[in-house]
Amino acid sequence: GQFQPPHIDEAASVDVLGHSAGKTLTKDQLTAAMTAKVNSLLTGGRQLAPGTEVGGIVASIRGIYDEARTLDDKDGADVVTRKMDAVLASLGADAPVVAAGGICGPGAVDYAVLTEGTDERPVREGLVQLLVPRLRLSFNSPRTLGDITSGVDQWTVANDTTPGSDGPATKSRLRLGCPPPQTVDLYAVTERIIFSNLGARANPEQVESDLALLGQAHARKAERLLLASMKSKGKAVSSAALLGYSRDLLRQVEVSATYLRDRHRLADTAVVEVYAPRHARAAMRIDLAMQMPTDMQGQPMAVTDAQLDAHFAARNIAVTWTYETAATADGSAFANQTSGAASLDIPDTVEFDVFARGAFQFLDGGEIALGVVRDSVLNGTNDYEMFGETFEAVAFRGSESLHVTGTYEPNGAAAGLVNTTGAARTTAVDA
Repeated sequence: GQFQPPHIDEAASVDVLGHSAGKTLTKDQLTAAMTAKVNSLLTGGRQLAPGTEVGGIVASIRGIYDEARTLDDKDGADVVTRKMDAVLASLGADAPVVAAGGICGPGAVDYAVLTEGTDERPVREGLVQLLVPRLRLSFNSPRTLGDITSGVDQWTVANDTTPGSDGPATKSRLRLGCPPPQTVDLYAVTERIIFSNLGARANPEQVESDLALLGQAHARKAERLLLASMKSKGKAVSSAALLGYSRDLLRQVEVSATYLRDRHRLADTAVVEVYAPRHARAAMRIDLAMQMPTDMQGQPMAVTDAQLDAHFAARNIAVTWTYETAATADGSAFANQTSGAASLDIPDTVEFDVFARGAFQFLDGGEIALGVVRDSVLNGTNDYEMFGETFEAVAFRGSESLHVTGTYEPNGAAAGLVNTTGAARTTAVDA
């Protein structure tokens, strides 16, 4: 366990007087050789300008290490680490520590690669999910109360005595034809990436990070496709600002939910779903922080996600906060921040979907997990490919959905602070 220093081999330089090049010198011989070299540089009648440096090599000192302390180029990072750990462990707890100024040795190498994002999919996870192994689902379109145009009458005593005198002469009957079938074909969301054999062997941490980033891109693409489909099935609705962001968003969500309850005779206890981008939740919190001191348990600047969700839950409305938005081409609510420019503010425009629970269903066709491809072309370039894909779609099984586009301002405005007399309260609906 005692640490043994390496054997020192001191070899003479080619021009050391009295010693042949490569000869091993003793400490006394090395001292004498260095003195002779110094004397030779100071003699000869040369005049040196002030500050001029001259020098010469006397000997080279080589440390001869055993295998346990030799870090070979062929050793992998794990082998090097084990060797270094073993050497350090051999020093023991009482090993002397000598202080020295500056950084004289090589720095540590950190092979880890920071991966910041996530591949979570709240849109998929929030929807009712159905497994569709054959990648196609056919179903009947739902009927609505508006389809019932007859078959329900009032029949009074007077009309019973004299049919037709106080109502229809006969009770109406309703015949409903077959509803048009709907078919949804699932699609594949693919992911492919090529790695170099050399790069993957030398830096597996980078491969792991790249795969994680590819998974995030796959999740963003898949979620955007679901949101786009939900948007296409909903009636386009617009909503303008009246107060602050939080109050306007709550107002419009409850208006939309109440509309659906009324038109389709939903129970008061029936849950209405809202899918909204998460920047809307941040805008609500900013809006509440900017308002005048009021309630919120005296903490308007510390409103939690749970408190915001409770505002909706009190109305029997369940909100799924999505990472993506249907309002932009790439799914991001924010544009790219420009360096040196003013900080981007929370977007005023927000798009969200409102529908009865179960109206949209996620169709899951399974997935092909990441696999490896090697072929003659890839082998020729010393590469390999990794791939994967999911099969999915969303089916609209409900009677009606609203896709709301609202323009609100997180300014902390409340009704007591804003003149709302005559303010527009109507909502435009594209039927």
